[in-house]
Amino acid sequence: MARSKTSRERKSEQFTAEKVIIAPEGVSTEVDYFNGIVAYFNEYKDNISKRFEQLIELCVIRRGQIETNEADTQFAIGNSSPDAVVEYASSYISANHPEYDNEIDKVFVVIDKDKWEDRKLASALSLCKQKKFDLIISNPAFELWLLLHYVDVSSLSISEQEKIKNNEKENPRAQEAYLKVLLKSYVTGFSYTNIKPSDFLTRTNIALSNARKLTTPEEGWEGGPFTQLPKVIEHLPMTD
Repeated sequence: MARSKTSRERKSEQFTAEKVIIAPEGVSTEVDYFNGIVAYFNEYKDNISKRFEQLIELCVIRRGQIETNEADTQFAIGNSSPDAVVEYASSYISANHPEYDNEIDKVFVVIDKDKWEDRKLASALSLCKQKKFDLIISNPAFELWLLLHYVDVSSLSISEQEKIKNNEKENPRAQEAYLKVLLKSYVTGFSYTNIKPSDFLTRTNIALSNARKLTTPEEGWEGGPFTQLPKVIEHLPMTD
C-alpha cells in the first residue's frame, strides 16, 4: 500500500493526515459498512500501524447531511444518479473540508452499475476525472462486495454468476433483489437497511482474495460480476 504524497505542510509547519473521503451512492448499506470501518479504526487502533493511523483521516458522506430543511434533505437522499452522487460529494467537501487538496487527498465515489445507462456512468466518470475523484463501480451492486466476504463467486456456475450479475427479484412479489436474498443465506440476520459491519470486517482479506479472482476492469463497467472496491480497501490500513 504505497503512498505518494501523504502529508501537507501548513503555515504553522504542522502536518495533517491524508483525507480519504468515501461518497457512496446508497445512504444505508454502504454508509453503515464504511462507518463500520471508521469505528473499526477507533476500536482496534492498537492493531493498526501507527504510521497509517497518523496519515489517514477517513470520512464517509451520507447524502442529506448538509441540507437545512426536510424537503431538501429528502431530495438529496433520493437523488442517487451517478452525476448527482459526484456533485454532492463535491458540494459536501466544499462545505466541510475547505482544506481539501486534490493532489494529496482521495475521494472514492462508490456506484452500482445496476440499471444505470452507459451514458450516465460515462458522464459520472468524466466528472470524476475533472475533479480528480476515483469512480468505483460494482457490477451489479455493492452487495456483491459483501457476498465476497463469504463466497468465492468465481467458483460458482456460469448460470449462478449470471443470476448475480442480473440481480433480479426472484419473483414479482419479491421485495428484494437476488444479491440481498443470497446474503441472507450466508449472514445470519442480514438486513441491508441495518447491516452489522462486524459480520464483514474481520473477513476483509477473504473478500479481497475472492474479488481478485473476478475479471475486473481497471476503469469502466463492462463485464461482471465484479467490484472495484478493493481499490478503496487497499488504500486503507485494513489489511497486512
